[in-house]
Amino acid sequence: MTHLGTQVIHTERLILRKITGDDLEMIYSWMSDPEITKYEDWIPHDNVNYTRGFISWLTGDYETEKTYCWGVQLGDEIIGVAMMADVNEWSGSIAYYIKKDCWSKGYATEAVLGIMNYMFFEVGIERVVAKHSIKNTASGKVLKKAGMSYRGHVKEFEYYSSKSEWHDCDFYAITKAQYIHTKQSKQ
Repeated sequence: MTHLGTQVIHTERLILRKITGDDLEMIYSWMSDPEITKYEDWIPHDNVNYTRGFISWLTGDYETEKTYCWGVQLGDEIIGVAMMADVNEWSGSIAYYIKKDCWSKGYATEAVLGIMNYMFFEVGIERVVAKHSIKNTASGKVLKKAGMSYRGHVKEFEYYSSKSEWHDCDFYAITKAQYIHTKQSKQ
């Protein structure tokens, strides 16, 4: 495994790239939507400075090659954020946020597939994992469409302090070998 950090990834419709200061207003415009934060442990952003701090927290201001956080760009617009967390020589955990008017159009799945391809073949990890609140069924569909397999359910796995509630979570994973097999069977 070789840490390469957040490099540009091109997919069929998207460009995944580092988030810049020029993107903050766009990201704030949809991170302030309560629907986006419904299944997250943070509140809707109430101003662009909150968004600036949030993005700085996610990216660590890209100070290390161990940071994997992309702005999901469609045309000239940032429609989402996607990242790999807890990356080590064996695996990493994928997460994503897409603005509401871009839901159900395959953008999250496309971003996830682009990131998995990059992490498996460029960085060299062996497994990608993910989890989602069971209340967020759309996220489970994204993971299945990306070829990930359901691995289990954990009751009250995450406590969302911003909402004062526990969420049950479903877990998914895919190994590099499974990813290659799935990719070959689609050709």
